[in-house]
Amino acid sequence: MKKKCRNRRRLGVAFLCSVALCAAGCAAHRAPKPAEWSPLESARAPHDPLPDDAERSAARLAAAVLADRRGDARAEAASIDREDAAREARGEKPSGLADNAAELLAACDGSDAFAEDADDLLDRDDLDPALRRRVEHARDSAPLAVADTRLAEETRYKLGAIFNRIIEPASTLAMTGALNPITAARGAISTLLTAWTFPSASPREREALHEYDEWLARHPEAPGEREIRARADELRAKLARERATRDMRGAQAAADRRDWEVVDILASRALRQLPDDADAKALLAKAHEESAKESARDRASLGVRALAPASLAPEQEARWLALARAAANAPLAQVAGQARAFADAGAPPELAPTLRLLESYEPLARGDEDETARALARVPEHHGAPDTASRQAGAALADPSRNAYAHFRAAESADDTARWKWLALGHFANGFPHGTIWRPLELVLDVPGVATTLATIPFRIVQYPAARPQFGGGVIVAGERYAARHPDGAHREEVHAELEELYAQRNEYAAALRHAEARAEPNAKEIAQYRAKLADQLVAAAEKQRRTDVRLAYLAMVLRDLPDTPAADKARKKFIAERADASPQRIRMTHDFLVEHPALWGPGALGIAPELLDGKRANGEIAEDGVTLLGKNVIRLELEGHEPVTTRVPPDDFAHFVALLEETSRSHLARDAREKADPDAARDAFFDDTKLGMLDSADPRGSARSDAVYESTHEKYGFVHSRDPILPVDIVLQGDLESLGLSAFPRIRLPEPAPDALLYE
Repeated sequence: MKKKCRNRRRLGVAFLCSVALCAAGCAAHRAPKPAEWSPLESARAPHDPLPDDAERSAARLAAAVLADRRGDARAEAASIDREDAAREARGEKPSGLADNAAELLAACDGSDAFAEDADDLLDRDDLDPALRRRVEHARDSAPLAVADTRLAEETRYKLGAIFNRIIEPASTLAMTGALNPITAARGAISTLLTAWTFPSASPREREALHEYDEWLARHPEAPGEREIRARADELRAKLARERATRDMRGAQAAADRRDWEVVDILASRALRQLPDDADAKALLAKAHEESAKESARDRASLGVRALAPASLAPEQEARWLALARAAANAPLAQVAGQARAFADAGAPPELAPTLRLLESYEPLARGDEDETARALARVPEHHGAPDTASRQAGAALADPSRNAYAHFRAAESADDTARWKWLALGHFANGFPHGTIWRPLELVLDVPGVATTLATIPFRIVQYPAARPQFGGGVIVAGERYAARHPDGAHREEVHAELEELYAQRNEYAAALRHAEARAEPNAKEIAQYRAKLADQLVAAAEKQRRTDVRLAYLAMVLRDLPDTPAADKARKKFIAERADASPQRIRMTHDFLVEHPALWGPGALGIAPELLDGKRANGEIAEDGVTLLGKNVIRLELEGHEPVTTRVPPDDFAHFVALLEETSRSHLARDAREKADPDAARDAFFDDTKLGMLDSADPRGSARSDAVYESTHEKYGFVHSRDPILPVDIVLQGDLESLGLSAFPRIRLPEPAPDALLYE
C-alpha cells in the first residue's frame, strides 16, 4: 500500500514538472501578435487639404515678385504675418511661410543689396534649416564673397604654414637639442630659409582673380568698379610673373638636356606673359640657333653614300657586295660564315666592327643568348661610336629586351647595393637630400647628421625584415622581361627562383605561385603553401566587396581553381549562403530611420501596422535591421523574436513610398550640412523603374543590385551634434628614432582646398 502511494506521488511530481516546463516554453516562445501575422494595413492616405489663406497669399506674393510689383509683394507678406499672428492667438501652429516670404522680398532688392538682405534674413529665428542653408550658400557664392574668402584663406595659409614650419624644429631643439643639436638647428635654419618658397600666384589667388573678373563682367558700371579692377590687375600681374617663372624654369631644364623644341615653346610662353624679359629672349634666340643647326644636320644625313668603302680592291668590293646581299635575305648562320671568311681573307681594318657584328649572328641563330652578348661585346666600340656597326652593337647590348639577362643581373646588383646603402646610411643612401636652401649651406648642415645615421644602424637592421618588400622592384621588372623574352632560356631557373622569392616577400602569392610552377623541378610543398595563401587572400577580398556578383566571382575562383585548399570549405559555405540569400535588391531601412520618418511607413506608402513601430514589444516590434526592399514591390520585415516576414506592397503605394524616400533624402541634404551625397546607380535605376510603373522588369544581374542602407540621424552622427573647435589648432606629438628627435608642439590647422581648386592649379 505504501509502495502504491509513493508511485502516485512520483507521478504527481512528474506531471507538475511537465506542466511547469510547458509553461516556461510558452513564456519563452510567445505566439505571434496580430500585427506580426498581418504587418501591412489597407488604410489609405488622406487627401491633401485645399490651399488655405496663407498659401493663397504666398502664391500671390510669388507672382508679384516675378512681375516686379514690390508694393503688392510687401502687402502679401504682411498678410501672411497677420495670418500667422491670428493662428498663434488661436493656439494653432504658424503657416511656416513667413521665412519664404522674407526670402522673396530680399530677392526684390537686386544683387547689390542681397548680401545685406541675406544677413538680415539669417538673423531670423524662424528660418527653416533648408532655407537657411540655401541663403548662406547664395550669399557665400557671390563673386566678391568668394574672392574675399579665398584671399583670407591664402593669408591664413601662409601665416599658418610659416608658424608650423618654425614651431616644429624649435620644439625639437628645445626638447632634444642636447642629444642632436646639429639636426635640430638644421631644421630651424632650413625652416627660416624656405619661407620664400610660396608661389607668387597661388590657386586661391587665381580663383579670386576669376571671381573679380566675373563681378566686373556683371557690373561694369557699379560704384566700386574701379577698386575691384585695381585688385584684379594686381592679381593678374602676379599670375603673369608666376607663369613666366614656371615656364622659364622648365625651359632652362629643357636646355640642359638640349631639347630645343621644348625650349622654344616654353620661352615663347614666358615672353607672352612678360614681353620685356631679357632671359626669355636670350633663351629663345639660343633655341632658334640650335634648332637651325639640327635641321642642317638632318638634311645632311639624307645624302646618298657609297655602300662599299673606296679603299676596297675590285675583288674585295664584289665580295663585300655579296655579303651585303646575304645579310639582307640569307639565313643568319650563313651570313656569319661569310663574314668570318671575309675577315680571314684580309679585310680592311675599317670593316672590322661590321664583320664582327655579322659574326654575332651565328650564336644568335642557335639561340645562345650568352654567347651572342659576348660576341656583341667584342665589337670595338659601343653606344656613341662613330661607325654604324659599333653603334648597333651598343644599342643591342643596352636594350633591356634583347640583352635581358645582363639587365637582370645588373638590376640584382643595383638592388643589393641599395639594400646595403640603406642599412648603412639610412636616408643618406641616395646622397644628401636636396632642399630649397643654398646647396653649400645645406651640405654643411647635413654632414653632422651622418654620424647619427651611422649610430642608428642597429635599428635599421631590426627594421629590415619588414622593409624588405620595398626593395626588388627593378629586379622584378627585369626578371619578368627575361621570362617573357626567353621562356626556355638558359637562366630561366635562376630567374624564376628569384622572382618567386621576391613576390612571396610582397605577399603577392598568385605571382609567386606562377613562378614556382614554372621552375624545372617545382617544390610541391611550397606550391601548396602558395595556393593556400592565395585562397585565403581571395576569400578575404570577397568579404571586402560590396557587390554580390563580385563576391561570388571571388568565391567561385577559389572553388574552381583552388578546391584543395583549406579555405575552399569556407568559400563554399559563403558561396552557398550568398546564392541562397541573393535577391534583385537589398536596400535596407533601419528601425530608427522608420521611426524618424513615419510618413514612409504610414498609409499610402508601406502601410506598416503602427503597433510594430510603437516601441512596445508586447504587441510586436520591428527589429533593429528594419525593413529590406528585395526587388519589385517585395519587402521583408525583420521582427524581434520571430522569423522575418516577406510580403508585397501594392504597386501604387510602393511607387508613392519610393518618391517619399527620395524626397526624404533630398530634404536631409538640404537641411543638414553633415549629409553628403551618396551616389548609387543601381538604387537610382530601381527607384526610377518603380516610379515609372516598371516593377515587373527587375534586372536579375548581380551588378544591378543595391545594398544601400538608410540610417537615422543619431545612428550616423550620434546623439550629440559635434562642432568644429573654435581655435584651429592641433597638439602634435612626434618622434624620430633614427635622428633621436622628439617634439611636442601646436600646429595651426590650415584651410582645406576649395572643392574646385583643381580648376585653378
